[in-house]
Amino acid sequence: MQQDFLYEPICNAAGCQLTVTVLADRDYLREEMCADASSAGFRVLDNCSLEEYAQGPLTALGDLAPTPPKGQNTVAKASIQL
Repeated sequence: MQQDFLYEPICNAAGCQLTVTVLADRDYLREEMCADASSAGFRVLDNCSLEEYAQGPLTALGDLAPTPPKGQNTVAKASIQL
C-alpha cells in the first residue's frame, strides 16, 4: 500500500505558494523531481536541463532549485560550479 503524500501548498509569509525550478539532464529525473515537488506542495515554475537553462534567455529561478544527488548528473554539477 502506497502512502498518500499529497500536502497543502507551501506558502511564504505573504501567502504566495513557493516555487521550484528543477534542473536535471535526464528526463526521468526531471519528471520524478517535478512530481515529488508538486506532491510536497510546491509549484513547479520551470524544468529543463542545465544546458537548456544556460543557453536560453535569463529567467528567474524558483524559490528552490534542486539538482539530482551526487553521481547522477555530472553536467549539472559541472555547470553549477561555473
